[in-house]
Amino acid sequence: MENQGASLMRSNVKVLLENHPEMIAEVQEHVLLNLVKNNVNVVACSDAGNPFVYPGISLHEEMSLLQVAGISSDKVLQMATINAAYALGEQNKRGSIQQGFVADLILSDKNPLEDIHNIKTLKGVMLRGKWFQLDELNSYLETM
Repeated sequence: MENQGASLMRSNVKVLLENHPEMIAEVQEHVLLNLVKNNVNVVACSDAGNPFVYPGISLHEEMSLLQVAGISSDKVLQMATINAAYALGEQNKRGSIQQGFVADLILSDKNPLEDIHNIKTLKGVMLRGKWFQLDELNSYLETM
């Protein structure tokens, strides 16, 4: 049963948020920026596992949206690497380039610190210590 205070608040709400997605986006952006400002461990690609979220492209889209929201490229990269490793409890073997860590990384033509979209200027990928050139990756895609 709803308490009296919640019922009174609900009756005073004049705007149905479902009809105003821009308001929802504004509030979400405000909350996100405050979380980052207060050093909360925000992780990029936290919707992985959702059947409508495609690995890879969804992460690029999310990183772009994080930058559009006002988060710096270095913080966005941290969310997708170091923060993700901490969230998984794997900060001692993933999330940064260090001796003894799992060697998963991408190499880009352009600096993603200047613009997060530069992660799409892919030269190659290192996965578990094995290097894959861009043409090799593209040939894998062509066979699918």
